[in-house]
Amino acid sequence: MDNVSWFKFDANIWLSSMSKVQLCSHQEKGVFIDLCALSLLQNGFFENDEFLAERLKLDKAELSRCLDRLCRLKLLVSSGS
Repeated sequence: MDNVSWFKFDANIWLSSMSKVQLCSHQEKGVFIDLCALSLLQNGFFENDEFLAERLKLDKAELSRCLDRLCRLKLLVSSGS
């Protein structure tokens, strides 16, 4: 199977008041959309580590806060590892 490097983005859904992503801060939205792109390139997985924090231009604590928020909203699912 070919590696998928794109996904459908619907601006109406993204901006909808019913979208859980609208409960996020702009920083959390930025982390979310970057992780969507990154997960396409890494078969749906990424690690919350120093490299990811550096790549997203956040300190580790702020990245962890964003990831926790996205998980609470069920926009991300943690593998538990």
